[in-house]
Amino acid sequence: HTMKGQCEVTKVAMAEDPVTVPTSISPQKSSEPDHADAALPHLDIWSPSRGRMFSGLLALNVIILGAALVVSAALKPQGLRHHEDLVFLLFLMALSMVWMTGLTRCLHDRFFTQLNSPFVSHRFGLLLTLLTNMLLWLSGVTDDTIHMQIEADVTLASFLISGFNNTSLCHCSQDVVCSVFQRGCELLYPFNIEYHLTSACMLYVMWKNVGRRPHHQNPPPSPLEKLQLGARRLMLGSALGTMCLIAGLCIFILYQVQVGTQKGRHQAFLLFYSYHLVVLPVMLCCSLVGTIIHKLEDTEVDSSHNPSRRLDISLLIGSSLGHLAISYFSLVAALGVVFHQLSNWLDFTYSLLSLFQVVCQNIFIIEGLHRPTLEEVVQSRRSSSVTERSDFTTEESSANASPTGSSTWRRQAVKEIAIFLILTNIMLWVIPAFGAHPQLEEGLGKAFFGFRIWFVILNLGLPLGVFYRIHSVGGLLEVLFIS
Repeated sequence: HTMKGQCEVTKVAMAEDPVTVPTSISPQKSSEPDHADAALPHLDIWSPSRGRMFSGLLALNVIILGAALVVSAALKPQGLRHHEDLVFLLFLMALSMVWMTGLTRCLHDRFFTQLNSPFVSHRFGLLLTLLTNMLLWLSGVTDDTIHMQIEADVTLASFLISGFNNTSLCHCSQDVVCSVFQRGCELLYPFNIEYHLTSACMLYVMWKNVGRRPHHQNPPPSPLEKLQLGARRLMLGSALGTMCLIAGLCIFILYQVQVGTQKGRHQAFLLFYSYHLVVLPVMLCCSLVGTIIHKLEDTEVDSSHNPSRRLDISLLIGSSLGHLAISYFSLVAALGVVFHQLSNWLDFTYSLLSLFQVVCQNIFIIEGLHRPTLEEVVQSRRSSSVTERSDFTTEESSANASPTGSSTWRRQAVKEIAIFLILTNIMLWVIPAFGAHPQLEEGLGKAFFGFRIWFVILNLGLPLGVFYRIHSVGGLLEVLFIS
């Protein structure tokens, strides 16, 4: 009876929250045409709704309250004696589970299979689940930051008091179960953080699409079909990307082995910087070549309203601020630090290359996301050919509409570049996500700003930088599918 009552309340909410239907797909009207509607452009019409406004205001208050609890628990854990931050997160998780369960029950109702209109409970429920994932991500990042600080303090203490016998650093190497769970948590923790942030992004797109009617009724191809279509005949990019991926894994393993010893730390840092100083210039050149190829294409830019693409671009630019901030702070530190060591030169070159690579890769991805697909290009050329020269035969029109050799070559080059950048970005995500942070221990920023200030700067930029790499993989996959 409770679930039926919830469905009835949802029906009433739907009636109170109407949405304007796009003019291009509105139902058939009377035989007399409406000249006012005919003058409107072919665009999606987004009507302001009370549900979106109220759910947005509620989300703003909940996210600020949750962030205050999580940050307060991290800065002063002894102040929150009853673990109010965890209680609040558990409460949000329970509400999200109740809403998802109720929505699953309501979707089986015949009423929901016949209507496409939005309703208030969808907006509030999606935002509730979105906020839960955002706060879980923030909590995970905060815990990871505390873990990094503890590791840095323990490493420094072990080097300072390594000659004494009264060391009492806590290790669980003697207990096999403890070691297994510790290593398992360290390996799976980055995936947990990225999962919550990716889920929040997808939920935001769903929240924006509540009440939005699609342009076409044909179902889009599945991700497996897209992957098979996009990865066909990609030899050069796949080979180079696989080589970079394997080399990066080997260097990452050597880094993790040697960075724990005092004698091998310097060699581990050299391996880290050497790999990046080889891969980043190649990625920079590929991004520049891909951008030039996009500029040489004679196809029109797809500027239609697309919430998913707008969110992808916003997240891409926003998450790149982490890399850009760390690079700029390192370059500023280079102005006041005398380069006595090789690590200073390596850090300076790495920051400069990382800055240019991120900017050029953003331009390449954004340009690729605004390009039409091959099917859209063929359809556009075919329609324009029929309109301009109606006396053409069907064979001539089809031949004129088919893509030329130069266009095919350009798209193939873009696909090769995209698959190479996908594999290299995966490797550049793995290295910092699993604990390789040489800039925290040696670098220009630490020498100029000091450990505490530089630690804060890195912990604000590194989570965004890690998310930037994995989000770049998603954007590059879209570029690959479009091409």
